[in-house]
Amino acid sequence: MSEWKTISGRDVDDLYIEIARLNEETPRKIHIGTDAQFRGTKMVFASAVAVLNPGKGGIAYYNRTAFPGKDYLSLAQKLFKEVELSIEIATNMSKVLAPEYHENIVVHVDANPNVQHSSSDYHRALVGWVAGSGFECVSKPDSWCASNVADHIANGKNVRDGRIRRKEFPRKKGKK
Repeated sequence: MSEWKTISGRDVDDLYIEIARLNEETPRKIHIGTDAQFRGTKMVFASAVAVLNPGKGGIAYYNRTAFPGKDYLSLAQKLFKEVELSIEIATNMSKVLAPEYHENIVVHVDANPNVQHSSSDYHRALVGWVAGSGFECVSKPDSWCASNVADHIANGKNVRDGRIRRKEFPRKKGKK
């Protein structure tokens, strides 16, 4: 798996151990979501993990993984890969957390149950996959970790990250 960073740009040696330590101090909800965007010929998947400390904020981590764009031409392929990556992270997280904290893991699915949206065709299957994997699941409009945090990273908007160069995420025509 690719390397992890905090949103502020700090490198993280071992995401799972760091979150396990945080959770030992105070049990916290761990939200996991993934979003993807085309970047040139590649599909860049950005996964985010947000650990909340109610009333006191929280901390967010992310990583990016790129795959050949030709492998993810359909919405179904993209959505199922997003959920696969999130479930993989959640599964790895559950291996390092004490069993009583597994219920604190929430996977966010970037699909909308509203039939006005094309992702609704896959909503039930994606939510069922997460639930069948043993994790709590939220979907749009409540899937902020995938729809906002991971989307922000996938779109290259986290300018604090020194690894991102402007040419990797060119601005759209007509915007300054």
